[in-house]
Amino acid sequence: MGSLNFDWSFGDGNSSFLFNPSHTYSSTGNYTIKLLGTNPLTGCSDSAFESIVISKTPNSNFTYSDSVGCDKLSVVFTADSIDLSASYLWDFGNGATSQQAGFAGHQYTVPDCYDVNLTVTSKEGCVSSTLDEDAICLYEQPIADFMADRILFSSLESPEVQFTNLSQFSSVYLWDFGDNQFDITENPIHTYADGANVYQVKLISSNNVGCQDSIIKTIRVYQDIGIYVPNTFTPNRDEINQVFIPVLTEGFVEETYHLTIFNRWGELVFETRDLNEGWDGEGAKTETYIWKISVYVKQSSEKEFFMGHVNLIR
Repeated sequence: MGSLNFDWSFGDGNSSFLFNPSHTYSSTGNYTIKLLGTNPLTGCSDSAFESIVISKTPNSNFTYSDSVGCDKLSVVFTADSIDLSASYLWDFGNGATSQQAGFAGHQYTVPDCYDVNLTVTSKEGCVSSTLDEDAICLYEQPIADFMADRILFSSLESPEVQFTNLSQFSSVYLWDFGDNQFDITENPIHTYADGANVYQVKLISSNNVGCQDSIIKTIRVYQDIGIYVPNTFTPNRDEINQVFIPVLTEGFVEETYHLTIFNRWGELVFETRDLNEGWDGEGAKTETYIWKISVYVKQSSEKEFFMGHVNLIR
């Protein structure tokens, strides 16, 4: 065998004289391969023929609708070329596969990055495979949350509020303090204007790929109750300072007003629930009396008490 001369003809105009040649075809088609063997000593020869078919390699490239998401991500994968006579195998990188021809949909639910591979096998048996590494990346969904060191306080107190960010899976923050003031600090301190008001504080928490969540909480600044109570009145019929009547400013529920007056022995001598009704001291003698006032604060709905003394002088 080794003493023979060989002449290979590959059917595409190329040939070889090697014993075991290799050959690459540049285009698809049907080719007849001829092998001619000659004995150089005797000149005897023989030939053999074989037909082969070179088929087109299938296109396994693909695109996808989304590549980044949070919490859950549904993705549609589409092959660049759809051949209904070929078989398709999609590997989504998380153990799930599909044999849908040309396109496939898949939902990712576990945060991670996934390699996606498409293998296409033509009807002639030719195989092509395309791997896209880290094609799909799913991240944890941001969870926005925060607390304030106080959410209800009097307008007479310091208007400074410390906010503590409790957000999860987030790295970018935007605060809206409800008074047209904003901040991007993680744990900001904000000073509100003086006076009673209600503020809707909104925090938007985002991650590096743009997924976000938001939460709104309320800060209430209530009007503190101002009170003026005279310490002496003189019900002696001279038309001056005849009635003991406290004066309360806004910030309380008027219907909850309750005034009581006691003598030094703790005996009730006067009681009213009418803001405009005062004590005229009728039947009372000159001495010092204890007064008590209870009302409910408007914003806090809490009951507040005031107490003092008043001198009745005739």
